[in-house]
Amino acid sequence: MATLQGTQYPVGSFKIVSLAGKYDYTKATKLVCPKCSVDTEYLNPYHCPQCGENFSSWMKLKRVDKITGEELPKPRLLPEKTTAQAQVYHMSAEEFAQKYLDITADDKGIEPLDANSVLQLQLLLVLAERMQQVIVLRWNDTYQINVAVLTLSPSNRVVLKEIIPRPLVIPKPTFTVDPESVSEQHLSLAKILMDNIPEVTDEVMTVDDFRTHGVQTDYTEAEAEMKAEVKSLMQVLAQMQVLA
Repeated sequence: MATLQGTQYPVGSFKIVSLAGKYDYTKATKLVCPKCSVDTEYLNPYHCPQCGENFSSWMKLKRVDKITGEELPKPRLLPEKTTAQAQVYHMSAEEFAQKYLDITADDKGIEPLDANSVLQLQLLLVLAERMQQVIVLRWNDTYQINVAVLTLSPSNRVVLKEIIPRPLVIPKPTFTVDPESVSEQHLSLAKILMDNIPEVTDEVMTVDDFRTHGVQTDYTEAEAEMKAEVKSLMQVLAQMQVLA
């Protein structure tokens, strides 16, 4: 809702949804006794009914495939007492938006409930980005007040980022950027660095570790279906603009 000359005006109607589901490898596996590979009983601690061994934590059990019984390998990727080093890649924002989904575990998306909401929200977000404005939402939940920022992700997905409001937030010193302090000379040097950074590829955006055990999702097909659904919303907008 927005207030125009004292009157409440609905900007749009939508529901908050998850941006995507996440594959859960534990559904295709189970925890068994590491000595005899028999299902354990949780009796606080875990107990093996065959060998009688007790285990204080699930982390001491063995995870195997539910169907084959094969142990799920979990090789260590970062050696002990070493610091993780991230490789840097880059890609144009336009190409990234066309090829990949930048979905995080915590952020939410929104699902407009009617064509008018699609139009209103799209216009508002595009205008806010061009005017360098921030769109903030505030609403009452059952027992608490929620505050969130409505923004666009690098792939142009509408993201609802629920923030920790005052006085609940406890800030921590983290890195921030001051664009005004960066000179053109500094940017020229940064351009040389950017030109020597490798570009993003499908291999960079795809992982293969213990979490992918049992994955059967065709992500190419899933992404195509998602983009087709978004396209249908854009077609509604196009028809409305023609009628206008």
